[in-house]
Formats: sequence, C-alpha cells, structure tokens
Amino acid sequence: MLDAANVLSAERGPANSVLGEPPSDNSAARERLVRARAQIDEIAARPPQEPQMDEIRRAIEKMFLPLLRAGGGNAAAVRCAG
Repeated sequence: MLDAANVLSAERGPANSVLGEPPSDNSAARERLVRARAQIDEIAARPPQEPQMDEIRRAIEKMFLPLLRAGGGNAAAVRCAG
C-alpha cells in the first residue's frame, strides 16, 4: 500500500509538467508521465497483500514525531503501541 502511495505521489510531478506545457506527443515530461503511469499500472495489477503493520507504524511515527519535536510536544506519547 505504501509503495502504491509513493508511486501515485511521484506521478504528480510529470502530470503537472505536462499540464503546464504546450500540447506535444514527444516531450520529455510526457515520457516521464507515461513511465510513471506504467509503474502505477504494474502496482495496481499486483495481488492485494496483508498490511505490514510495522511498516505503517514507522511511517506514521516519521510523519508526526518531527512535528512534535519542533513544537515542543511530547514525542514519546505519539509512539505507536506495538
């Protein structure tokens, strides 16, 4: 699931580039967009997997711990129970 989210997010850059350029079938941005969409299609074709809870827990902690540390909050309180 996190792989899919990363690839979907990475597709936005080439998509925005294509939207901001004059219409063309042969631009570098369009080629990047085609490659990014092929990656999305490949991930979408994979069979579903059970969630990897440790991976999800680490991702959540990485998102919130720096914010709490910067704001002086209690970072230890945000550690996900495992």
